[in-house]
Amino acid sequence: MSAHDFSFAVELSDDPHFDGMLAELSRAVCTHAGLPPDAVQELAGALHESLAGSGARGHRCDVRFRVEAGALHVLVAFDGGGEWRMSRVLPAQS
Repeated sequence: MSAHDFSFAVELSDDPHFDGMLAELSRAVCTHAGLPPDAVQELAGALHESLAGSGARGHRCDVRFRVEAGALHVLVAFDGGGEWRMSRVLPAQS
């Protein structure tokens, strides 16, 4: 069952100790939004890869999760420019 529309954002510093927190947070938000477990893992992995491959180390970034009109949208905006986006259609509510 998908969640009602909502928005959640977090600003992260460049400290690598936030990696575990962000992974747990992204899994919790995606699960709350109604994604099935395999899609939750896929999105969490893609988010991790986007941060690891972005050159974001040494820079702050903003991570935003938004559920709207039956879809989950994730945006990572890197301090100093650049963005990464991903969207997933949520399963229909029963």
